Amino acid sequence: MNNGLRGFAPCFSDMDGDRYPELLVAGDFDTTRYYVNNGDGTFTDQSTDAGMTIAINGMGSAVADLNNDGLQDWYVTSIYQSDEFGGDGNRLFMNEGAHRFSERGRAAGVDEGFWGWGTVAADLDHNGALDLVETNGWPLEAKFQNQSVRLWMNEGNATFLKQADSAGLALRHDGRGILNFDYDNDGDQDLLLTTNNGELALFSNELDKTQSAAWVRILLDTSGVHGLAPDGIGARVQVRSGSLTQIRYVQACSNFLSQSELSAHFGLANAARIDEIRVEWPNGQVSSLWHQTSNQTYTISPPTIYQHHLPLMAY
Repeated sequence: MNNGLRGFAPCFSDMDGDRYPELLVAGDFDTTRYYVNNGDGTFTDQSTDAGMTIAINGMGSAVADLNNDGLQDWYVTSIYQSDEFGGDGNRLFMNEGAHRFSERGRAAGVDEGFWGWGTVAADLDHNGALDLVETNGWPLEAKFQNQSVRLWMNEGNATFLKQADSAGLALRHDGRGILNFDYDNDGDQDLLLTTNNGELALFSNELDKTQSAAWVRILLDTSGVHGLAPDGIGARVQVRSGSLTQIRYVQACSNFLSQSELSAHFGLANAARIDEIRVEWPNGQVSSLWHQTSNQTYTISPPTIYQHHLPLMAY
């Protein structure tokens, strides 16, 4: 690896679907890196070919499928227009396949995050598209002080609309970490933010629980299977409801000094039922649940050598 790397947020994530996770590192001072997993315990630095070297001040990181094409994209927070430190803003690397990416931060409207730190991708309104949230702040420059949390709602196909403070995230502190989780088990994703020398901030998602805001949350239990990571880390979860197919990876990635809930959460819009929940485990096994009810949390275990032929039960 590069001894001069100024890494802030590392992530192992499968970017090409071969079950061997790549290593992505959001790094400061032009050191953001993209390492391709060779499948033999080694990695190849393909940062330049993948187009990652333009992330100048990479700090926070969110890896997720932002346009529902089945490929993992990468959102990297940075600095937006600082005379002293430089920086062209956040980067949105859209996965084009074969370890090639196109940068669309400005085109998607998510580049202006001021002094970005932690970030997450979560479907906050259950429309079937992942939204982006970012903390920011730097006390030593006036224009980066007292900036509110940034919230961009995904309107589909990775087209985002910036939300005003009226969304309820008007936290004007020196933000750092952020994580998403369902702290009250009501089906939607809530947010927990950390601040520099300040208090935690817990934001409860008050999404109206109507039929147009259906959801499903998948927890993975690997406690009975040797060789698989806890909580199904590395598993690919696919949910198909009508014409909408979505994927999530259960991955232990740092959002910058924080770790989100180890689950796969999906917004389903107005879908009352789910056609299929499919889990592709890192060892190559597959589990499927058919014709399930939405607005439920399902816990799924991988098949064992003795029970792989039996139907999977949700509970």
